[in-house]
Amino acid sequence: MPSLKRAAGRACATLAVALTLILRLGAVDAAESQLELHKPVERRLSGGESHRCRIALQGGESAALTVEQRGIDIAIRVSDGADTTIATFDQESRAQGQEHALIVADQAAIYQINVSARYPRDPAGNYEVRVDDIRRATGRDRLVDQAHRIEAAVERPASFTSRRMGSSSLQARRLTTPWFGPAWR
Repeated sequence: MPSLKRAAGRACATLAVALTLILRLGAVDAAESQLELHKPVERRLSGGESHRCRIALQGGESAALTVEQRGIDIAIRVSDGADTTIATFDQESRAQGQEHALIVADQAAIYQINVSARYPRDPAGNYEVRVDDIRRATGRDRLVDQAHRIEAAVERPASFTSRRMGSSSLQARRLTTPWFGPAWR
């Protein structure tokens, strides 16, 4: 009888560990949410976690997003259909406040929005992501989007080894300085 109790105890312990891991992974890798105009999505997020949302845009459209931070500082990364980061947003450094993002679609595509905790050891907090507006992109929208894309292109090589830093610095100068054209190469 003692061996049966011990076996049942181990089975319960194994089940408890398995459920804990499944629930924990579910919080990190939860299904992607589809974002729609004026339909906010509220989620809970802890340090080290991230959630993905997606939004479908037609070519020439822009989408204005707001993420309401409620107890956790978050960062937003926007990727195109090829999973290339096209913009990052992290202006609000407090755990309460709003992050704003603008996406301009050059062509019809589904964009991924990755909402992640800014600091890996942050305690759990809530956030709400919503699409405030979808409209035809204006000239100003395109300029702001281009600036974010340049910033993302400059940030990407910075994560590579220092050997590649020299070339990324030169690429950044070419992208951001209008007079750094063919005559200066």
